[in-house]
Amino acid sequence: MADELQNLSERDRALALIASEYVGEGSIGLLDFLPSGRTEALRVALEKLFSLPPEKQKTQYKKGLKNLRGKDRISLFYHADSAWISEAFRGESAPVLAILMEGLPKARVGGMLKDLPKETRRDLKKVRLDRIPKKIQALIRHRGESRFPRISLGSLEKDAVLKKIYDLSLADLSKVLRELGLAEMALAFSKINRSAVRAILNRLRSSDAKELRGRMKKVDEFKLPEQRDAQLHILSLDFEKLSAQEIVSEIGFGVFSRAFGKGDSEAALFFIHKFPPHQGYILKRYFDESSGQNSPEKITQTRERILDAYTRIK
Repeated sequence: MADELQNLSERDRALALIASEYVGEGSIGLLDFLPSGRTEALRVALEKLFSLPPEKQKTQYKKGLKNLRGKDRISLFYHADSAWISEAFRGESAPVLAILMEGLPKARVGGMLKDLPKETRRDLKKVRLDRIPKKIQALIRHRGESRFPRISLGSLEKDAVLKKIYDLSLADLSKVLRELGLAEMALAFSKINRSAVRAILNRLRSSDAKELRGRMKKVDEFKLPEQRDAQLHILSLDFEKLSAQEIVSEIGFGVFSRAFGKGDSEAALFFIHKFPPHQGYILKRYFDESSGQNSPEKITQTRERILDAYTRIK
């Protein structure tokens, strides 16, 4: 049961534990009212729980609640891009914002300030934190943290590849995504009709097109199934809705999502929040579409590609 629970997001773990305690086996029927993407893993966890003797069910329930409150779980408030924070606290007063900014890196505070109205930035200069009781500050900070998911960094720190990239700046992480996108395109278009290649090159920024031409000439031997997968991935995109600047990163997001499986929901949440919301939602869509289909072999191969991309930007 521990493994099945661990594979769930924190929200779904809480749902599974509370439903099992107060609704019993009837909680499985409640899954029909959830979005289809969330039901399978929850059903497996609940069925495994109800297969245990009653006393063991109680034990698992208590352990599960204890893990949800674990000290190793941190709020993504402290790791999210500043745009997520600005969005979550839009309209808050200057004193509240001043307290929340107090615990953040300067770069993230700078990003938040850019999103604030001129009047709020002016009011922030008048805030005296030393006049606000520490208990009030702690309460506001706690409530601020609670607006973001809490995750364990264990899955990121234990994996050799994810450990290298999880604390990259947004600029460097974006470079990794660009590398993945260009590598995917070079694989997809290597040794195919020139007119088809020309058509895609004309949709790219000149710098990306030049880089892609060079990479296509250097593509090592590859397996046809790998090339077909890359081609199908790119053909699935609606290029008419993408700007020249977005194409390569969009392809990179698709590749990046293949590095995560059903048990990596917390790691996926972390990277979703590393990007600004408009990009984070793109990455979330890819995670939702691919996580259930990513085999352990595909996950390993993709993480090797991420490591190669990381090496190229360093």
